[in-house]
Amino acid sequence: MWFYQDDLLTLFILKNEQYIKVNKSKLLPELNIEVLNKYINYADQYDAVTEFINSIK
Repeated sequence: MWFYQDDLLTLFILKNEQYIKVNKSKLLPELNIEVLNKYINYADQYDAVTEFINSIK
C-alpha cells in the first residue's frame, strides 16, 4: 500500500495482519522511493519528470 501524506510517499506491506513500513515496492522493486520523494512536490510537473529521469539514468 502506498500513502502520500505530509508531502511524502511511504510504502507499507501487510504482514501477519499488520501494516509494516518498507523501503521498496514489491511491484516496482527497482524504483527508489527516496529519489522519487525528492521530485514529487515540484511545482512544475515537466521539470520534476525530466529531473527524475535524469537522476535515475
